[in-house]
Amino acid sequence: MVVVAKIGGSLLTSAHDYMKVVEKIKELAREDDVIVVVSAMKGVTSKLIETLSSENPERELREIFAKHISILEAVSPSPEKGIREMSKLLDEALNGIRRFKAGMIDGKDIVLSMGERLSIIILREALRRENIRGVSLEGGIAGIITDEEFGNAKPIMDECMRTIPSVLLPILGEETVPVVAGFTGVTRDGRITTLGRGGSDLTASLIASVLRVRLLLLYTDVPGIMTGDPSTVNHARTIPAVGLEEADAMARLRVKKFHPLTFMPIMRLKPRRMGIFIGTLDGRGTRVVRRRVPPPIKVVSPRGGEIVVIGHDPSFLLDIVKPEWKVSVVATEEPYAIVRPENATRKMEVLDAIHSAILKMIGG
Repeated sequence: MVVVAKIGGSLLTSAHDYMKVVEKIKELAREDDVIVVVSAMKGVTSKLIETLSSENPERELREIFAKHISILEAVSPSPEKGIREMSKLLDEALNGIRRFKAGMIDGKDIVLSMGERLSIIILREALRRENIRGVSLEGGIAGIITDEEFGNAKPIMDECMRTIPSVLLPILGEETVPVVAGFTGVTRDGRITTLGRGGSDLTASLIASVLRVRLLLLYTDVPGIMTGDPSTVNHARTIPAVGLEEADAMARLRVKKFHPLTFMPIMRLKPRRMGIFIGTLDGRGTRVVRRRVPPPIKVVSPRGGEIVVIGHDPSFLLDIVKPEWKVSVVATEEPYAIVRPENATRKMEVLDAIHSAILKMIGG
């Protein structure tokens, strides 16, 4: 059986972090073949964006690359190959800057793809340190074929259903761990694309759905899907399980930090036996299931002057809202509802009340 594990960038800040990931891969590999989808290290994509408008982008790029090389040297017993690969990527990044400055549409994506393309080299070498054979694959090489909407490219499903198995299954047959760069793809004519913020989730979901794997693991530093943003509501709690349609609504509405299309391949291809887990490396998190699970509403989040409530029965809100709140509740036929307070100053009062109701329903 096969497991796809996505490693979020929030988990990657140092050589020690990469070695912790290796320990998790070793654990998973005792029972299954493992495909790893890797994000850029924390903060790197933002720094790459800054280089595009910098007065001295070459200096800033060299600083970013130097940090990656230092981590590579810390995890690899013989880093020479990886350093050569990173040096070639630096040349490509500098060329991407030049293309961007010249107005070429693909230049930005070349630069922004570097975080993930560097990260897969480090993780591959960290695996080798533990005598695990790994092969690093950029998204396009792994079979992620996209349209030409640079910066927010969408996978071409029919193409991906053909290319992903043809690339990854033979590698698994060689008892090798594919280490795939999330967030990145390639157009039909070979130009690098990026999938937009959170794109590594989409990469992992796409690969898992096409291959109909046993388990999709989306690892992050947050213990799963929470009832609300802890910076916005008090006593936010992890929800043990959510329905697939609910998770899809959270992604599409940007209530949680998923790519908006994260669950699209699963919804379309319906790999029935695939389990889905979102959470930390130590197992704290949320399962995504295909059936409806309680409570009827699960997540509340502010959005501008509105409040978004996610749940399989958002009409339950009608029993919570009070007439004096003077709110309208719309879209209750979907796995979400939009609450619009007439008085914007009461938004947080309404949000807190809804969140308290959710906590009571889950026993908190």
